Amino acid sequence: MKVTIIGASGYTGSELLRLLVNHNEIEKIIPTSRVYKGKPVSSVHENLKNIYGEKFVNPKIKEIDSDVVFTCTPNGKAMEIIPGLLERGIKVIDMSADFRLEKEIYEKVYKLVHKCPELLNKAAYGLPELFRDKIKNSILVANPGCYVTAAVLGIAPLLSEKFKGKFDLNKIVVDAKSGTSGAGAALSNFLHFSEVYENLKPYKTTDHRHRPEIESALKRYSNIDLKVSFTPTLMPIVRGILNNIHVFVNEEDNFEKEKLIEIYEKFYKDEPFIRLTDVPYVKNVVNTNYCDIGIDFDLHGRRILVMSAIDNLIKGASGQAVQNMNLMCGFREKEGLGVVGGHP
Repeated sequence: MKVTIIGASGYTGSELLRLLVNHNEIEKIIPTSRVYKGKPVSSVHENLKNIYGEKFVNPKIKEIDSDVVFTCTPNGKAMEIIPGLLERGIKVIDMSADFRLEKEIYEKVYKLVHKCPELLNKAAYGLPELFRDKIKNSILVANPGCYVTAAVLGIAPLLSEKFKGKFDLNKIVVDAKSGTSGAGAALSNFLHFSEVYENLKPYKTTDHRHRPEIESALKRYSNIDLKVSFTPTLMPIVRGILNNIHVFVNEEDNFEKEKLIEIYEKFYKDEPFIRLTDVPYVKNVVNTNYCDIGIDFDLHGRRILVMSAIDNLIKGASGQAVQNMNLMCGFREKEGLGVVGGHP
């Protein structure tokens, strides 16, 4: 099969290349870049030297002839490209936010006018653990945000009927910490080494754009309205997200840790990339497509504590995109995603 990566010079494009060069079903990868057209891919992504020898190209959209296209473009750009690809029967996995949200929410959050809202209902939300069947039958998949993936996978098992009325749906708190690669490859003072090293930096503390996406994804799955309070903090590491999720239960309800673990084990028993652990550590998921989840109950604070950890560039972006491609194309779901984290 032949795939094209539109915007292959950034971090998500780099990770897609790294994963796809080891994918047994991929015959050819076409990397595009306006800035680096004609230059070897390995001159930008030096980890691919002597592994992937292609040069960046910059074809017109009508010239792209691939089975699958990954759009790694800034928000607002994918919606200009994707309709022309879909018209020619090309499957598309969009890494931007252009097809993740309802039109009104998208335009409010991203301050952009959506140019093809008719496609929003046709796009499958690309979280395989919750929407696998829709992904399999779709030709357009909206890859979720990285913070969203870790949060939604942590919260979803608590939205079953057995928890109805047992906790406050308007008081779910997600305390998220992320490595610096989540902000992309662009230079900024906020990400300057001297500003990040030996520092923890909360940012967009009450209005991060992934908060509406967390709520939207959970409602899409459960048809339940809820409110999430979300605060991200930048950590002085390159990769990884760790979420501490606090769900406050009613006074008369108690939950034993062992019973909570059983619920999560049953919910995720057939999921190849979900691992339940006592306490998840970022290092165990770095460079992998796994999401590690830990669950506890705090009797004193009357809260369920869910901890989730992912690699923001893999399960939070490019690895999940490959997982979605595998489902769309009928490949083995773990194909190209067999990397295990290192230790120590």
